[in-house]
Amino acid sequence: MQSLYAQFQRIYDEVNPFNTANLVLYYAWLVLYGATLIAAWRAPGVKTRFVCFVVNQALQIGIFMSWSLTILLAVTYWLPSLLTFLAVIATTFYLLRER
Repeated sequence: MQSLYAQFQRIYDEVNPFNTANLVLYYAWLVLYGATLIAAWRAPGVKTRFVCFVVNQALQIGIFMSWSLTILLAVTYWLPSLLTFLAVIATTFYLLRER
């Protein structure tokens, strides 16, 4: 009975959109997407801008994460998501202030 319960728990953990792995993936995506969005605009060199643009496009919603998971996590955790995004944008602006 314990092994059957453990199998159902493992399936639930993989399907659960609020598990730790999905939250880490969401916030990692949010930080990388925000940083490359600003870096593609503010980077000093053309090659650096192009690399940031390519990384930004690779991290688009639907390719790296599903639309439904991203929207669900963004709506559920809207305030931490907004604060994280604004902090990343401010930090990236500060780091690329030389332009």
